[in-house]
Amino acid sequence: MRLLPEPGPSRTLALSTLVNTVGRGTWLTASALFLTRSVGLSVTQVGVALTLTALVSLVASTPMGYLADRLGPRGLQMVALLASAGCTAALVAVRSFTGFLVVGMLMAVADAGTRGARGALIAGAVPPDQRVRTRATCALSPTSGSRWARCWPGSRSPPTPAARTSR
Repeated sequence: MRLLPEPGPSRTLALSTLVNTVGRGTWLTASALFLTRSVGLSVTQVGVALTLTALVSLVASTPMGYLADRLGPRGLQMVALLASAGCTAALVAVRSFTGFLVVGMLMAVADAGTRGARGALIAGAVPPDQRVRTRATCALSPTSGSRWARCWPGSRSPPTPAARTSR
């Protein structure tokens, strides 16, 4: 069994999804420490902001799918990925709850755009006999990317003293 789809649009979509999710998984793994220790947000503020950004992403999914249908999935995918990259870079400059909320919500809309465009890209660019496999590969990539990111050196916090003594 091949790990990657055949060369062409299926492979490009699968690899771009994997790269995106490794980055996202790395951010999600390290975000709590960065936001609480470096930015100075409380755990409650981080939780509220992440919850609100998830709700924005959920609400933005349908309009982004509509935009992909009206404007074309390729253009929307490219714009959304560039916006997501810009928002990810802007996270370094966040120094307040409001700043994190604004950047997080913009990132949520960009992520909704990439998800909205992906289905239309698969339907338009991938041959019919490869669509199911491509969708399955793209659906598996977020799980693989996030798991790989958690294994990255330094991405996990050291065990607590209680965890060390329980082994």
